[in-house]
Amino acid sequence: MTYRIVLDPGHGGDDPGAVGHGLVEKVLTLMLAKHVRARLKAYHSAQVFMTREEDQTVSLADRVALAERVKADFFYSIHINAAENTSARGYEDYIHTSLADDTPTAIIRRKLHESLLAALKAYPIVDRGMKKADYYVLRKTRVPAVLTENLFLTHPEDALLLKDEHFLESLAEAHVQALSYALSLKERGTSQSGDVPDAPKEEGTPILGESKIDRSAAEHWAKARGGTHTFIDLADLYWTLTGMHGYVRPEVAYAQAAKETAFGRFGGVLDASYMNPAGLKSRPGGRDTDPSAHHRFKSWEEGVRAHLDHLALYAGAKGYPRQDTFDPRHFPELLGRAKTIEGLGGLWAPDADYGRSIVRDYLLPLLAEQAPVLWKDVSPTHWAYEAIRFVHDNGLMQGYPDGTFRPHHPVTRAELAQVIFTLSQSFRSS
Repeated sequence: MTYRIVLDPGHGGDDPGAVGHGLVEKVLTLMLAKHVRARLKAYHSAQVFMTREEDQTVSLADRVALAERVKADFFYSIHINAAENTSARGYEDYIHTSLADDTPTAIIRRKLHESLLAALKAYPIVDRGMKKADYYVLRKTRVPAVLTENLFLTHPEDALLLKDEHFLESLAEAHVQALSYALSLKERGTSQSGDVPDAPKEEGTPILGESKIDRSAAEHWAKARGGTHTFIDLADLYWTLTGMHGYVRPEVAYAQAAKETAFGRFGGVLDASYMNPAGLKSRPGGRDTDPSAHHRFKSWEEGVRAHLDHLALYAGAKGYPRQDTFDPRHFPELLGRAKTIEGLGGLWAPDADYGRSIVRDYLLPLLAEQAPVLWKDVSPTHWAYEAIRFVHDNGLMQGYPDGTFRPHHPVTRAELAQVIFTLSQSFRSS
């Protein structure tokens, strides 16, 4: 059976709903409803409709009329609570006052209520109970209808949770789990018998795997695009550390870091002092525009390790989640949520195009980059290429005027003396 579910983000347009602690109900309800809708796409038995897609005024009558027009099977209204008594807090939900406790709507509501709170047990949420009210959308809707009140934006601790994007995602996931349980929704890939076959290969650009480009090519790409010296040097960390962090493709992480930091130039709410190449937030989280909501790492290596661990967690790498991580938001529920870069859209960042933009604007140009040819006779695949590049870049050894390095040519005592002399001079100057 396909369930036609109407999601009803409360208020909108000229009606802001409740306001408190810098939060506006109409904004939160729309954000939450969109998160729920995105996650319900994983269920082939759910067809989702929204009473509003943007900040627009929609009358209560029009909300009910939509449910009639699409022949809805279930109406789910999403609200955020408020009270003059600022000590009031928690979650509650409503069905209409005319309904007995053994009616289909009441049974669905009980399953929703219990499942949702169980999914959020990691958070300090007060259970305010299952209630009844004569709200218009509950009274006029002819199909089972439930209205949810998701915490109080007038309570300081509830408001902090509602400002945390990770909590909103967890809340949306809890709603989806509750709807799945209460309505017996079937996930995509589930057969009629209920057996779950092997999942088809996810389309997109994989996060995990072997690197498809040399580090020196990545450095050349970053330099050509005005990358700072610090950002260019980060390539060495990404290519060196990936094997210890789930085998995230280093070019994937480096491309994302280029987007997040503008090639090390930053310019947003963060700067280089955060040593945070992925824009990771601290564990409590907060608004994207709040610098204090973002994590400060003690070194660039910590920041890169945290970045790789966060990507590996999303991609479902073997051995994850892990205990020894610098990732401040290493939440187990993120495991396997996005195996491709494109899948990060709407998860790592609210923008659905986030992952696609990394591939389109950064990764594909990076993969097209060719490592600079410094010598005719030493290719980037040469077993000693990194060592030769190092001594060249640091002024210890140079090639010949004809453009060769002659890697197999013997070194004279005079040349060796010059290398040692140059090295000792660099030690003295440092």
